[in-house]
Amino acid sequence: MEHAGVFKPSISRIRVVKNDKLSIDVPLVCIQCESPACVNICPAKALSRDEETGIVRLNPDKCIGCNLCILKCPYHGVFKTPDGVVVKCDLCGGDPRCVKYCPTGALQYVEESPETKAKREKSREKLLKLLKEYELEKPALRIARVGGGGA
Repeated sequence: MEHAGVFKPSISRIRVVKNDKLSIDVPLVCIQCESPACVNICPAKALSRDEETGIVRLNPDKCIGCNLCILKCPYHGVFKTPDGVVVKCDLCGGDPRCVKYCPTGALQYVEESPETKAKREKSREKLLKLLKEYELEKPALRIARVGGGGA
């Protein structure tokens, strides 16, 4: 909603991968890594990490659509919308709307501390395990197949 001006899950910067067989839903969002693989591999320098805030940003004007960032992100936090635009969560510039409008209060945006950093690392490990163990596919690749193209 923040970036596109409309509420449309297909262009959201957060994805949820569903595995009906296992009855699990896994939210995929940019983890805002300290040393982001997506930033390091981008040949166009379209991705950058703000050292002060830690937010990883994507400059769509610089993006050449090579998909290296999508392929390199182990957390599946960078993906393409159905119309081929590369997107990722940028925490809405430091005021994430998903947190603001979460009806259950399940989402929080808190200051980094040793405790929150440890929790985040544990969550990262759990996410990587889920992605690997259940062989959940990247949403960008799944979207491409749904449209009839091969990926």
